[in-house]
Amino acid sequence: MSYFDELGDESPDKVNVKPFHAINKQDEEELLKWCTSVSQVLQKQSITRNSKCKKHLETYRGSTVASKRSDLRRSERQYLNRVNKFIVNHLHDMTETRISQLTRLKPAVNVLPTNDEYEDRNSAKAVKYLIDHLWYINNIEELRSKMLRNSFIFGESFCFVTWNKNKGDLHPMYVQSKKLGLKLDFLDASGNPVLDSEGKPMKIDPKKPVYVGDVDYEIEVPWRVYMQRQKSFDKVDYAFRVRVAATETLKKEYPDKADKLKVSTNVKTYNSDDFSEHFLEQETVYYEFFHKKTKHCPEGYYVKFCDDAILEMDILPYSHGELPFVRMTDMDVPEQLNGVSQYEMVKP
Repeated sequence: MSYFDELGDESPDKVNVKPFHAINKQDEEELLKWCTSVSQVLQKQSITRNSKCKKHLETYRGSTVASKRSDLRRSERQYLNRVNKFIVNHLHDMTETRISQLTRLKPAVNVLPTNDEYEDRNSAKAVKYLIDHLWYINNIEELRSKMLRNSFIFGESFCFVTWNKNKGDLHPMYVQSKKLGLKLDFLDASGNPVLDSEGKPMKIDPKKPVYVGDVDYEIEVPWRVYMQRQKSFDKVDYAFRVRVAATETLKKEYPDKADKLKVSTNVKTYNSDDFSEHFLEQETVYYEFFHKKTKHCPEGYYVKFCDDAILEMDILPYSHGELPFVRMTDMDVPEQLNGVSQYEMVKP
């Protein structure tokens, strides 16, 4: 079962789930069972919230027009001179006005030298140019607008900040390997060989490009992010992210799990273009589980899984130890985890 399904019952029976630190993480079967059961419970508890988010999106797009119903007690002649209702979508204008007001001024970032020496002053200028360049190539202005728009419409928005090893320039060691036509040992910044999962030195294949990697910024809608149910966001220890990929692509990326990767049948996905739902075809639903560093889970944890298999499992790959996303809310209500949209205020 996944977030795509029409689950029907939004108040499931209480499920006794162990805390994450209480399970045996080395036992893949137990870990998979815990992840799937918790994700299903969180999805089922979010039915009403997800439905509101989708209704707000339809309202923003101006598609909530009263349906025409025929009345058998009246003749068709009475409808000949009837004027259709004309709707002005003020919510869209209000939302875009708020966005333009908040994005009018660019956040100021000043890089100050530690002292008045010539070298430090030049270094500060160079870093400022670098920040401006990163701001430009990552299109931060558009990301800010999307984050604000999602938070105003849905009540909250998420921007995942993750590492993509396939981005950036070609790795210098790969360039050297390709130039020499030899498989070289992959060395870290200290000159020590990098080991693979089996403890053997990694080799650079001249036929397979290696990149330096870079950061990815991905805006995600609320119905694909499920957080641990707490009274406030600062108390949330873990979160799930729901994603979809072509089944054959996943089999190519995880050949050792290919026999367990199956097409997600009887699963519907929401189409924001026409506000409809359709069944997935040749695609698989998979989840990413993030657990931040806590007292009982000092290294954090990351699991990538589908209904029948764990694809990846490791400690949290981020040194900051926090959940890898930035969250923005429209309105915060005491004792309520999820943000509330101002669209709720104008419904009456």
